[in-house]
Amino acid sequence: MPGGVRPELSVFLSGLTKESLDLYARIEEPDAPVADAEGATHTSIGAFYTAVLAVFRQHEGLITGARQLKRRMAHHGTGNSMEPLTSLAAVEKAIGIIKEQGEGTSGSPSNPHPGEDGELAHYYVFRELFLGRKLIKTSEAPETWAFAGEDIPMPAALPMATVPLGGWEAAGPLDADTRRRLGDVNRAYSQMLRFLESAWQTDFPAEADDLLTEAVGQMFELEGPARMLMERQLPDGSGRTYGPEFRYIDA
Repeated sequence: MPGGVRPELSVFLSGLTKESLDLYARIEEPDAPVADAEGATHTSIGAFYTAVLAVFRQHEGLITGARQLKRRMAHHGTGNSMEPLTSLAAVEKAIGIIKEQGEGTSGSPSNPHPGEDGELAHYYVFRELFLGRKLIKTSEAPETWAFAGEDIPMPAALPMATVPLGGWEAAGPLDADTRRRLGDVNRAYSQMLRFLESAWQTDFPAEADDLLTEAVGQMFELEGPARMLMERQLPDGSGRTYGPEFRYIDA
């Protein structure tokens, strides 16, 4: 991962498994989890965001709000709408929300900016699924938490295998149908990125809004070709399937 975050951690693309849930939790892991602490000694993603904020503070004069996007996203929870960052205070608030959504606060596993009542921060959601138990408060004074609640079954998911380093073709030749399905996903993904890049590049707010709407629509367009790819089994007899590699290709 960039910035020296979790230097022992290798990130991979795969379907939903216990291994991938553990990966997601390690990415979001707080410096001091309120439950399931493992004594991590490596730089956390929260520390990375703190370092990003330090750079903003060093260059406050560059925060102008120019070429930034705006979109109402309150249905995803308080503080989730996209707003132009026009001051250091706005940047500090935004980074604080990002950290608390992923890690919770120093005293609580809850997401302070929930889309639904009782929503946990991302780290604790991933740990619940990985451990198969709900996170519950076990005492009030002092306040303690443990994964000791009701059982949580693993969600059903297509058995997508881990994408090989360098993409599927790096692992061996592909048949024509698999190559076509993979190309469909990569083209849809690449078009979404082009819409986003164009939205950030334009100097006209109305055009930026339209391009962002196109990008969001293109994101949903990914679902069909991605599912078709994830329904195609690998030729090795493992029962696992192909899946998106999210590779950018030119138009």
